[in-house]
Amino acid sequence: MKVLLIVDDEAYARQAVANTIPWAEHGVEVHQVSSGKEALDFMEKRTVDVLMTDIRMPSMTGLELLEKVYQNGWSPAAIVLSSFNEFELVRSAMQLGAEDYLFKPTMMPTDILKSVQRVLEKKKKQRKRQFRLFLKRNIGKVSSGRKGFQGEIRNCRGAVAGTGDNGVCNCQCPIDEISGLSGESVWGRPESYAVFYWKRAGRGYGNGV
Repeated sequence: MKVLLIVDDEAYARQAVANTIPWAEHGVEVHQVSSGKEALDFMEKRTVDVLMTDIRMPSMTGLELLEKVYQNGWSPAAIVLSSFNEFELVRSAMQLGAEDYLFKPTMMPTDILKSVQRVLEKKKKQRKRQFRLFLKRNIGKVSSGRKGFQGEIRNCRGAVAGTGDNGVCNCQCPIDEISGLSGESVWGRPESYAVFYWKRAGRGYGNGV
């Protein structure tokens, strides 16, 4: 399941997002925190696919949170929550890398769900494009290193089999998404070896994209 982290110092605002949509039916696991610091602590431990944060919060604003998230090399799809007269802040958030924004006074459950689905789809397409380009540029290195990667692939394959979570790998490699490129298994093909070359190049999936 994809992980959605809601960051807002107002409990009712967090609960409005978390409790008005049957997220599990849409393959989303929801977590809530009340501050930027709690969000960073959470992301140290868990991969977050979608970060939904209020712009105005005490101690650490949503903009400051996004800056720290990107400085740490994490790249969740970010959605900012704004209220009245915050256009400049929203624009700054989009310039930092936020994918979408929602207007808190008028947002409806359908708006929230569509926004999350939209940014997830955008991120998925982006990752596939990145990996295709990486594979195209490095296929020679990948092929020459296949023998050395075999043990790692066996370990990774075991992790996939052991998750019970639609084959998502525990080590956060993109093998599940690569399979989706062609709709069939890629074990033994150059793409599967490229996963590990990709990781060694510091381009791992999950928070490291």
